[in-house]
Amino acid sequence: MSIHYQNPNSSKRGFSNSVCVDGIIYTHGQVGVSSRESAENFVEQANKAVDLLLAELQEYGAGFKDIFKVNVYLTNKANLLEEYLPWYQERFESNPNPIRTTTIVEALSPNSHACIKIEFVAKKPE
Repeated sequence: MSIHYQNPNSSKRGFSNSVCVDGIIYTHGQVGVSSRESAENFVEQANKAVDLLLAELQEYGAGFKDIFKVNVYLTNKANLLEEYLPWYQERFESNPNPIRTTTIVEALSPNSHACIKIEFVAKKPE
């Protein structure tokens, strides 16, 4: 079994940004707003989270087309129909096939202003 941990920030955080196990890349969840920023709108947060995750996948030579599982955590059920579903359909138009789990949660760590957290599972290109 081959395992590679990716953690460009070497602080003692207790987790890695991602791990690649036998060619499968698992990313840790990303929110689209830092603990030092005020809340941005939903679409801006969602796009920033995806962009951070795509940068992580690029470390392994993977990209958007390699994603096959998406986990999404939302803090507001109202966002589900009004903003999230239209955003997801547009953002994933070029890769419409990943399986997806969407969960409503009370809050997201580490920022109370975050309204969405996203994780990807992708295949490393051969």
